[in-house]
Amino acid sequence: MNGQNFTNEYGYGRVNARKALDLLRSPYAVAHYTATGGSIVSSTGTYTTVIYDAPGLASAVYIVKRHEVRRTVSFPSNQSVSVWGRGAASKGWNIESPNFSLPWVGVVPGTVTSTGATLRTYVYQVWDEVGHYKGYYPATASNAIFAYTVHGIPDPLPDPPPAPTNLTVTGTTGQHPYLTWTASSGATGYKVYRCANTYYTCSSFFQIGSTTSTSFTDTGKIIGSGCLGGGDEITQYYVKAYNTGGDSNPSNTAATCTDPSKRSVATDAPDVPATFALHAAYPNPFNPATEIRFDLPEAVPVTLVVYDATGREVARLVDGPLAAATHAVTFDATDLPSGVYLVRLAAGPFAQTRRVVLLK
Repeated sequence: MNGQNFTNEYGYGRVNARKALDLLRSPYAVAHYTATGGSIVSSTGTYTTVIYDAPGLASAVYIVKRHEVRRTVSFPSNQSVSVWGRGAASKGWNIESPNFSLPWVGVVPGTVTSTGATLRTYVYQVWDEVGHYKGYYPATASNAIFAYTVHGIPDPLPDPPPAPTNLTVTGTTGQHPYLTWTASSGATGYKVYRCANTYYTCSSFFQIGSTTSTSFTDTGKIIGSGCLGGGDEITQYYVKAYNTGGDSNPSNTAATCTDPSKRSVATDAPDVPATFALHAAYPNPFNPATEIRFDLPEAVPVTLVVYDATGREVARLVDGPLAAATHAVTFDATDLPSGVYLVRLAAGPFAQTRRVVLLK
């Protein structure tokens, strides 16, 4: 091998260091992903091998049956794309015999596209030499973990969508305000903002929720019987559209009169949560969207951020002050790959994280 080019098989040889460094500079980018669960596509018959250092198994001779598990994953579009598995973060073994229980994931040849690839690993059914069944190792097919890395030139982000139009607020006295607007082309969702005071001029708008539809019910307000002398406040709204390229400009402003003493349709008692809480997302697992609800007993600055399994921020659903209420936000993961994501709520003195699973 003296003087030859680098080989993956032996990990030895010459490399072009300048070219390698260029591939790590802009416009190239590296992203790490994780997907959980796959399907068995082929299996061997039983055979005898030695397994070393497997958690829960003594190093010894075992009777095994090997299953190839595959998972097709998707990721944001790239040019000049390369994909490879990351064994250290995966749960699946290779096909070596004897087997040293080292985690391994590989890419099925010929499956890489600009937006996806098919990965494979191996799980084993294990019996001891006298035929006692030990189970699946290192995991069942549905619990196999595929950690992988994508390298390429990311496609440019789209332009932010245009501002929504024709925002209106409707509803009758004693009911929650109901907002509707005309959809914006290229939008993946909408953020709803509110400002309430006793004057028509209002500058302190804050986000009260988000949705993927073109309507929204403000459950934090009740429509009153009259403004300016009737004891009600003037509540104004606008909506922003968003996509992966950013937020639009605000829509037109729409207003209604609301009763500052009431938040609940059913009773005059204030409908304010007693404590901070981040509720479990529903549905979970989900595809492609799930609703995340959280309680605020007081008006505080809020961030609601979604991270992938590597800790990379993939979505910022809320970033600003919110009113005391139970809020619902939609997390749309249409452009994200399958995997485990962490949803973190930070609200004033409170912080909580929950896990969601995207299964495509």
